[in-house]
Amino acid sequence: MNLLAKFTDIVDVADEVYDNYVATTMHPGNALFVIALCISIGGIVGLPLMVKLGRYFFVTDDGSGSAPLITSGGKRPSSRQQADDSPPRGGMRSHIGYLWKVIKFDVEMRRILRLAIPLICSANILHAANLVILAIISNYIGTDAMIAFSMVTLITGVSSSFLMGWIETIDSIGSMAFGAENYDLTGQYARASSVCYILCTIPTGFFWYTIMDKIMLLMGFEDSVANMARDLVFVYVAYDALDGLNSGAQKFLAVIERETYSNVVYCLEQVADVALVALFVIKFDATSLKVLVVVMLISRVVFFLIGNILIPHKLGWLEDFSTGLFGRGPRWSVVKDVLDAALPLAFGQLLEEAEWEILTMFAAILGPAEAATWATMSFIWDSFESTTGAIGDASEMRVAYHLGKCRPEMAKLAGYKSMFVAFVMGLFGSAIFLSLDRVLPSLLTKDATIQQMLLDLFPLIAMSNVSMTVGMVAWTVVGGQGRYDLATKLAIACSFLVTCPVAGVLTVWMRINLQSLVFAMHLGYILAGMLLCTCVQLSNWEALSIKIQEQMKDDHDHDSDESSTSSSTSSRPKVEHNAEEEENKKDR
Repeated sequence: MNLLAKFTDIVDVADEVYDNYVATTMHPGNALFVIALCISIGGIVGLPLMVKLGRYFFVTDDGSGSAPLITSGGKRPSSRQQADDSPPRGGMRSHIGYLWKVIKFDVEMRRILRLAIPLICSANILHAANLVILAIISNYIGTDAMIAFSMVTLITGVSSSFLMGWIETIDSIGSMAFGAENYDLTGQYARASSVCYILCTIPTGFFWYTIMDKIMLLMGFEDSVANMARDLVFVYVAYDALDGLNSGAQKFLAVIERETYSNVVYCLEQVADVALVALFVIKFDATSLKVLVVVMLISRVVFFLIGNILIPHKLGWLEDFSTGLFGRGPRWSVVKDVLDAALPLAFGQLLEEAEWEILTMFAAILGPAEAATWATMSFIWDSFESTTGAIGDASEMRVAYHLGKCRPEMAKLAGYKSMFVAFVMGLFGSAIFLSLDRVLPSLLTKDATIQQMLLDLFPLIAMSNVSMTVGMVAWTVVGGQGRYDLATKLAIACSFLVTCPVAGVLTVWMRINLQSLVFAMHLGYILAGMLLCTCVQLSNWEALSIKIQEQMKDDHDHDSDESSTSSSTSSRPKVEHNAEEEENKKDR
């Protein structure tokens, strides 16, 4: 979801009054909340059973848990015992011991938090900066300019979110190569992702330019707003492309364990955008949106060249990766690895946007006040998603790093720790959210009707936040194993086979109010979380680690000496069993 676009709806909400609004929907009382709570408890209780069923029906010979295996006579093959890499089974004491190992505040937990907390801060600063920029444009240039800017951001965001799948691959396969100490390949992955992103972004500028004014007119905007939006397309797409490049550079710096620096630079970028827009609009009376976006574009170029390349190069951080980053072009095998990882991520993000738009359509069917309330609620949901995304990025990098390093036990532990952190932060965030139930609605809108509709959603939103957080972090853990295709298929199935149909039945047929949409989201997140947690439980971490290590090794051998590939691939990588002690020494 895009906060810039949603801000337009929030501004409209402040101007509309629903004092005499008569709802045509049914209020379910506490029924949906009670049902959702029972489903949540059932999901927690039923997860072990799902794992057992999954182990029987869906564990392959290599233990990857990615496809069904039909056995004769219903008997499990003996390899299942070897494929099982779940937590210890030595009775209650062993389970408690492993649970303590998961929740213990050790080196790995500190490393996850050291990655996640700066990402959470930078994401929230991004949202705040976007809202401030829109407020400045709205108050000093005009509502038409604000609408044009918001709609260009919203419409081009469809292609932008899809193409960001290229950049997102740096977290996963880049961390795998870094963990395998194949620094040349790490640089090649980062460069291939960035180049593919730019090459695919260029045609979108021409595409949106030719149809932007037509889309705006079709949506009912005036000719002046449509022309303003069309004139803004090229410079905004260029700005968005540079923003994606900066994101890729910062992800690369985070992968090579320079995450504090990368997040500081990212936050400075957002502050610079706000400062420059305020300076040109308030001080120099700039009234052209194109000029403002060009100024932000120049700022992005400066930060990319100086903050993300020159300074890290001068500090020696890029020395080990210089051949991959700046040497000859990446091989087709590298591009293929990036493409295989990027496509599931791209389609996952695109279909996530599609799910939200479908739910928005259902809200509009319920009535104008419901649509305005749903648009306002999206502001709250974006804040929750930024926290989830930060923890997910941290878990993805740590899991991929350990698997590339041939540390399957540490990768598994990092995955479980990440889901535990997500659960705790989800509870913490929901508790804070519920404590603001008398404050937040009045801050978001002055309309009493919308305030009450928001207040009715608070309990279900708080519960859904926890299920969403755990489920999406489990998604990134499976993705960190190099299986984003599986993770995305499961998430899409839950979205379009559960969330959207349930939402449609409850709103269109039963005419239940907005609680039905949040309930449907919660149902989809619970099922997705159960399926993805089952995938994590069934994973043969050792087999996955060896597979990734061999892939990294093959790429390195092919790059250094093609004639030596046959001999190098015959030896299997050694699994590190004392990785935890090594991490402790490294941290000290």
